[in-house]
Amino acid sequence: MGSNYAHKVTYSLDVVFCIDSTMSMQYMIGEVTQNALHFYDDLARKMEEMGKCVDKVRVRIISFRDYNHDMDRSMESTRFFELPEEKEKFERAMKSITVFGGGDDAESSLEALAYAIRSDWRATTDRYRQVIVLWTDDEPHPLNDRSYQKNIYSSLPNNDPARYYPSRELPRDLSELCDWWEDPDLGYIDQTGKRLLLFSPLQVEGTSGPKASYAWGEIRDWSNVIHRNVNSTGNLQELDYDVVVETVSKSV
Repeated sequence: MGSNYAHKVTYSLDVVFCIDSTMSMQYMIGEVTQNALHFYDDLARKMEEMGKCVDKVRVRIISFRDYNHDMDRSMESTRFFELPEEKEKFERAMKSITVFGGGDDAESSLEALAYAIRSDWRATTDRYRQVIVLWTDDEPHPLNDRSYQKNIYSSLPNNDPARYYPSRELPRDLSELCDWWEDPDLGYIDQTGKRLLLFSPLQVEGTSGPKASYAWGEIRDWSNVIHRNVNSTGNLQELDYDVVVETVSKSV
């Protein structure tokens, strides 16, 4: 991407796509996947229009479901792929995402965000950005939630959902997750280069009608977060992919 801009300041960009892969996403996963696959080409085009050059781009995928229900398939992640050199490998990984499971409405999205924050970020040029894009159509379980539901696997030997939850790798609660994002002394993510693009609902359907999502309302007020509300009916019709490319291109 940078061959025509040797005299320009170069940027490096790491992007982690956190994608809700539960059954409720079955009607939107195709669009989310295609948007992610087009990201590099769309970004290159936008950056060229702005006279900028991104020298190094890496992308990583975290596909999440629900530790309470999907156990050892609750969190599936890849390494970073170099683009455009590893475009085909990235495409294969993205297209391999399948939707299933999820159990109850809430998902393990906070755990996915935590893993994304602790990614193996790289900063090798004079300017860089570390971007997390998270798509979900529902609220998250509280971190370290132990209110495990009975499910079709619970009667099988060695299939207690609790044994699959990696407590030692994750923050204890939402407050500690906030520290992972905001505290420069922890050094988990660059405080200048970080960006979180959050596509999530601020209200979700409860037994007595819509209720506020306890976490997304707080997280949207963190620093360097851009939030796009997903409607309360639980689908992503309001997904605005252009904001991803626009935000990243304007932030570098």
